[in-house]
Amino acid sequence: MPLLAALALALMAARPASAVDLQDQVTTGDPLANTVCTVPATKTFFRPTDATAFLWILFGGATEGDVAEWRWFAPDGSPYVTSNFEIPFDGDGCTWSGINIAGQAAADLPGEWRVDFYFNDAFVTTARFTIDTVPPPGPGAAHIDLAANDQSLVPWGYVHLSYRIQSFRAGLPVDLYVATVPTDGQQCVSPELVFTTTLTPHAANLALANTQGVIASGYLPASVGARTETLYAVLVQAGRSPADADNFVSNVAALDLVFSNLSSAQAAVISAQGNPDGYVIGFDHERRQRIETWRYQGGELGGHFQFLNGGVVGDPPTAERSSAGAGGGRPVGLGPGALSPATTPTDLRNLLGDPDRVVRPKAGRVVWIFESAGATVTLDDGIIRQIQVR
Repeated sequence: MPLLAALALALMAARPASAVDLQDQVTTGDPLANTVCTVPATKTFFRPTDATAFLWILFGGATEGDVAEWRWFAPDGSPYVTSNFEIPFDGDGCTWSGINIAGQAAADLPGEWRVDFYFNDAFVTTARFTIDTVPPPGPGAAHIDLAANDQSLVPWGYVHLSYRIQSFRAGLPVDLYVATVPTDGQQCVSPELVFTTTLTPHAANLALANTQGVIASGYLPASVGARTETLYAVLVQAGRSPADADNFVSNVAALDLVFSNLSSAQAAVISAQGNPDGYVIGFDHERRQRIETWRYQGGELGGHFQFLNGGVVGDPPTAERSSAGAGGGRPVGLGPGALSPATTPTDLRNLLGDPDRVVRPKAGRVVWIFESAGATVTLDDGIIRQIQVR
């Protein structure tokens, strides 16, 4: 049975020898994506007419003379062939070996194959791939959608992420994969950049049906860094690799999530009429609640707004209430979006400088007064409890 010779390439610059470590692995039909160890496209389903199946390995810290070994096993578990290659350099690199399929015995052995990879006779990893005449069902077998109670996620805010599946191949066994990728709003649906061979399924061996379920539900911590991530989801034929788009049985669903100090409702208010003329924010760390009252003297929406962890409390203001409130008359300079439950006294000093006055009404309590910013800050034992800006 013909066997392709194992090959290896050094990366741009070798480094001193150390313990060998596995950095990446890919089953592929073409390991020569580039001449300097660029990760090739993943392929886990092969037809009997395909030329070759490879296991490509990216490693670090090799020493000249180290031996890489591939042990291939047929679907019934019997040994098929073994190949090895002696690394000709010190440092990092990639190596691969494969079995020919078309016209060889492997073409007549359909099912899931296994290849074990060894380095210097020590087991490193296992990979699996399929040779069959029946391809995966394809992405037309189902449609999946993602939903969130609010796509703007705030500290201490409640988050509920869910999925909904529409089935066109009832009963087909599938795995559900989900992943998040920092995107800053630029969606990236390339499967090799989102779904990897190391990703574990969110739900495994589901019988395809019209259904819905929960991905995540709960409250965010006090400290949430400002960023944008995209949540992705896809259905994959059960037991197949999510890194190979040929195994997808649904579309790739995507949902942008924005982590910030303002919820969608709060951002909409500020977008409509700017920072409020005054506001009070209370931080209840024991109950994990951020309680806010914003006051507007006029504007399109006007009135008072109250929020609990970013959610609107009560009815929104009406035009008749647009003159409610006292004082103010111009938007504050320090907007509520600059503050969060994780804001520290040091953060405040960085924003406003040193307080103009300090009042100590009782033991453990300190009130900072910033005259120019119109801000009064109450701290208990060094923790910010309330910020009032007028």
